[in-house]
Amino acid sequence: APKMPKNFKCDFCDYATNRTYKLKQHLLTHNSKKYGRCPHCDFGTHHKGNLKQHVLSHNKIDFKCNHCDYATHHKSSLKKHLLTHGLKDWKCHICDFATHRKYSLKQHLVAHNGTKDFKCYICNYAARYKRSLKIHLLTHGSKDLKCHICDFATNQKYRLKQHLVAHNGIKDFKCNLCDFATQHKRSLKQHILAHNGTKGLKCDICDFATNRNYNLKQHLLTHNGTKHFKCNLCDFATINKQTLKQHLSTHNSTKDFRCAQCNYSAHNKRNLKQHIRRHNKKDFKCNLCYYETNNPKLFKNHLAKHKTSNKCTKDLKCDLCDYATNHKCNLKQHLLAHNALKNFKCDVCDYATNHKFSFKQHLLTHNSTKVFRCAHCDYGTNYKHSLKQHHLRHDG
Repeated sequence: APKMPKNFKCDFCDYATNRTYKLKQHLLTHNSKKYGRCPHCDFGTHHKGNLKQHVLSHNKIDFKCNHCDYATHHKSSLKKHLLTHGLKDWKCHICDFATHRKYSLKQHLVAHNGTKDFKCYICNYAARYKRSLKIHLLTHGSKDLKCHICDFATNQKYRLKQHLVAHNGIKDFKCNLCDFATQHKRSLKQHILAHNGTKGLKCDICDFATNRNYNLKQHLLTHNGTKHFKCNLCDFATINKQTLKQHLSTHNSTKDFRCAQCNYSAHNKRNLKQHIRRHNKKDFKCNLCYYETNNPKLFKNHLAKHKTSNKCTKDLKCDLCDYATNHKCNLKQHLLAHNALKNFKCDVCDYATNHKFSFKQHLLTHNSTKVFRCAHCDYGTNYKHSLKQHHLRHDG
């Protein structure tokens, strides 16, 4: 943007500006006369606001601290100052707890009590805090606020507003760092925390932390151990509502989701997708081992294991032999080797193993076709790793 010309110039020096009020302020610096003078002393100033503050200093100080020389004109300021002395007049008669707030002492005494005095008159619910009981009672109330578009109903005006936004479909809250957009301001705040890497919501029982309120609620259920979501058709129970929905689909006799390549059918779309992946070509192959997959995320995780295996110490050790690893899943697989049950048996020879992958590799030994061949000699093998080891001989 072009700079505005400085048309207002000082007659006493080189100062120039494009605003009249700034010139007026500047001219005061040349004037030795101070327009505002204190009636009690020789203090003078160019500014009316400064004079008011100064005159107050001559007034009687009404509020003084009994523990030091602090004094103030304001009662609220004195209260804040007293907190700095650490005076904790509210003391617990059971333990050494002390506080300067009456409310904090009440909250503390509840912990000693251990009883849930606030009880629901409709059901067996009980709480330590009155506020918790109020929230609970809302669940018993009649849901008079209804959505005019669907069957949703609630007894809280705020929840109805939030629900109506979902019908609107307009995502007004957008992230400045990525393409994320949402209908809810709170969801945007939670999303921004993910960019910052901070996990502000922490569990009071363990070290779990998250930046999503929903995740924390789900985690707290694991400490409770109570499986609130139960199946009406069998004994299945879970702490997660979504898991129950997936389970209920298994009771459905009709498998509407069918595979176009084979006779497989599923109760839900998610299971069908997982099945179709088995038909697809595995485009992601590891150059360091035989691992291959059609899932890019799993492939990245697999490559990370190779990187960490070179850096990290192998802290997970087998109690039966000298085997050690830095991956819990690898240790589990290894422990199966000590198990006498070898479910995968070869039809051609006496070979048996606990591992499906090892069994597939063994079957290749019966195949006369050598998949991997050396470009420098007649050597051939069914194993990519063996070919790499062979190439080292030519390089040496």
